Amino acid sequence: MTFQEDWDERSHFIELALQKSGGAYSIDDVHECVVNGDAHFEPVEEGGAIFFFHEYPNKKVLRIWLAGGVLESDLTPVLDCAVREADRLECDAIEVEGRKGWERVLQPHGFKHKRTVLIKELEK
Repeated sequence: MTFQEDWDERSHFIELALQKSGGAYSIDDVHECVVNGDAHFEPVEEGGAIFFFHEYPNKKVLRIWLAGGVLESDLTPVLDCAVREADRLECDAIEVEGRKGWERVLQPHGFKHKRTVLIKELEK
């Protein structure tokens, strides 16, 4: 399949993940990030994932930005893709920014809590 065919088939999974992520991006924004090469889209069985590469001053990291689909019962397809992409980009780590419940799900896969992000929405 081509990228666009995969995207058309699986972007609704990403859209559902976006609905839970705070509203900073629309599905069109994510598509543009992928098309421009700023993010990487990975179709997985019954889902999809979006990865970002981030280079901190002392560390290269692959961030699992968005993931959706039938994943809560088995994250292995997304994690396997993330490891391959991180290896390809010579990353030092894989990070996930997400809801609190992901900590429990990801701990058996070797993820450890390192920081917390708190957000206050401002009224306009």
